[in-house]
Amino acid sequence: MSADTAHEANGEPDAEDRPMPQRSLPATELIARAKRTPKVDPDRLRREIDEVLDQSL
Repeated sequence: MSADTAHEANGEPDAEDRPMPQRSLPATELIARAKRTPKVDPDRLRREIDEVLDQSL
C-alpha cells in the first residue's frame, strides 16, 4: 500500500492524497492578514498549556 493512497477493505483505492494547488498572495495581503491575527502573550500561553498538560510525562 502506498503512503499516498487509502484503501478500502477490498484493497481497492478509495482516496489519494495530493497537494492542493496554492495561489501566491501579494505581500500586501500577507501583511493585512498578519495585522488581523490575535496578539499572543507567550507567558499566558505557557501557563495555560502547563495547566492542561501533564508536565510529568
